[in-house]
Amino acid sequence: MNTNGIDLAQLRQLELLQNVDPQTLRRIVDSATVRQLTPDEVLIERDAESPHLHFVLSGSLAIRLESPTSDDVAFVNAGESVGELSVLDGTPPSAWVVAKEMATTLTIDEATAWSLTRASHDFCLGLLRKLAERLRANNKTVVAASRRHRIAEEAAMFDSLTGVRNRRWIEERLPVLLQETGAHLALAILDVDHFKKFNDTFGHQAGDDVLSAVAKAVDDQLRPTDTIARYGGEEFVVVLPGTPDLAARRVAERLRTSIAALCLRSRDGVSLPTITVSIGVSAFATGKTDLELISEADKALYKAKEHGRDQVVLASDDLSLAETPASLGAT
Repeated sequence: MNTNGIDLAQLRQLELLQNVDPQTLRRIVDSATVRQLTPDEVLIERDAESPHLHFVLSGSLAIRLESPTSDDVAFVNAGESVGELSVLDGTPPSAWVVAKEMATTLTIDEATAWSLTRASHDFCLGLLRKLAERLRANNKTVVAASRRHRIAEEAAMFDSLTGVRNRRWIEERLPVLLQETGAHLALAILDVDHFKKFNDTFGHQAGDDVLSAVAKAVDDQLRPTDTIARYGGEEFVVVLPGTPDLAARRVAERLRTSIAALCLRSRDGVSLPTITVSIGVSAFATGKTDLELISEADKALYKAKEHGRDQVVLASDDLSLAETPASLGAT
């Protein structure tokens, strides 16, 4: 038994020291410091100088990134060690290490740790295995974080009410689609007619149900390569890759008639009036930007509204309007 209260049998329970020879172990014990930690007591301070290697004799430690009181990201249990990276590369620790519960640690300084690598081949192998485990764990953490990020990014592209894509998707993906598909990409802007009056008469809950029903009716009519997105309010954008303007008009007409055929009821079972939509369609031409494509469909939509609603108008149609409203969003 050493004055530290640690005997060789205890050290051999530690992963890194299991095969180290007794003489080397005695030198470790003689130069080591034993510390009793209470819950949340700091063992390693982030960015602190003077790296040390710590062995956990009992209890467990928590690794925290932002502060000593932030969430736990990993644990170091009895028999394991912590601080290896700072000893090896000489850089300050990148995280806080605190006691998760009552814990006992044995600590050696940087010089002792390096002398141990020179004295024991088995310690070096154990250290390499430990570092490999940490790398694998870090890789899994990065992959999991990347997956969560992709899921969050994907969720941010959907409209919470209707479940279809949202305006952010249009703004980020439409320019990419124009580059990828180019010719024959068509775009339609669909607006529910007299939607404000409907909301005022039947309530916003019924209005939300109508928007969801319209989105579903449109989505059910589209090909897998087509996309519907809610542009805002009662307006939807439909992107039709590989579709020339006349074919896009036929698609829009099919969407218009399918929406008019919906039999809608309120949540309390009351029949709702027939819903109609006005649709403006534009088609891609060489050199045209996504904003120009949307603007042309917007103007065509207003032509449809100015000429009585419940109809489809192509941007190329000449309806001899004296003036076309410029802003998207009229009801």
